[in-house]
Amino acid sequence: LAQAFLIAGARVLPAFLLAAMAPPRRRAALLAGACLCGAACIALQGSLRPSGLLAAVPPRGAAGQATDAQRQAQVETYQQAARVYAIIHQQHKNTIVTVIGLLAIKIAVLHVLTVRARLMVGNSNRSANRDKPWEEDTRMPAWYMKILQCVCFAFGPAPSEAFLLRCQGLVANSQETEPWFMGLAVAYGLRGVTNIYAARHAQNLMWAFLVARALHAGIYLAGVRQPFRAACWKAATFSMVFLAVVALI
Repeated sequence: LAQAFLIAGARVLPAFLLAAMAPPRRRAALLAGACLCGAACIALQGSLRPSGLLAAVPPRGAAGQATDAQRQAQVETYQQAARVYAIIHQQHKNTIVTVIGLLAIKIAVLHVLTVRARLMVGNSNRSANRDKPWEEDTRMPAWYMKILQCVCFAFGPAPSEAFLLRCQGLVANSQETEPWFMGLAVAYGLRGVTNIYAARHAQNLMWAFLVARALHAGIYLAGVRQPFRAACWKAATFSMVFLAVVALI
C-alpha cells in the first residue's frame, strides 16, 4: 500500500503543481481533480497486484518444490511430536496404574492388620453399634474362625488395644484422602498431558504422594512423635493439590 501511494504521488505531482500555479478561480477545481487522479492511481495500482491467498501462492517450479519439501518437513515434525507425546502419556498412565495399585495394596494390608488385631485381642466391638459387636459376629463358626486366623496370620504375640485403635484410625484417615487422589489421578490420565508442567512434574507429584502416604502409615502405626506424621500428611496433601492444579491448567 505504501508503494502504491508513492507511485501515485509521483504521477499526480505535476497536476498538483499546475493546480497551485493556476488562477484562484480554477485552483479549487484543479486541486480536486488532482486528488481524484491520485485516488484512481492508488486503486489501479492496488488492483494490479496480487492480494490475499493469491499473493501467498508461490510460482510453479523450484519454489513449488521447496514448498512441498517444507510441508513434508512439517508433517514429519508433527509425527515425531505425536510419537513423543504418546510415549510421555503412556509413561504417565503406567505411573498412575502403579501408584493406585500400591495404594490399593496398602489399604488392603491395613484391613488385614485390623482384622488380625481384632482376632488376637478378642475385640469385635463396632463404633457404629455403640461399641458393641454385631450379633452375627458373636455367632461366627469356630471352623471359619480358624481359617480367618490363618489368612490374617493371627499367630504370635498379641498386639495391644492401642494398636487396634491405631489401625482403625489409619484406615479412616486413608479413606478420607486416598480415594480423592485416585480419582484425581484417573481424571488426569483420561485428560492426558496438556502442558509442559504436567510433562515435567505430574509423575513426581504422584510418586511423592505415594511415598508420603506410606511413611505416614508407618509413623502412624509405630506411634512416632510429632511432627513427623504431620509433615508426611502435609507433603501428601500438597502433592495432591499441586497435581490438581497441573491437571486444571
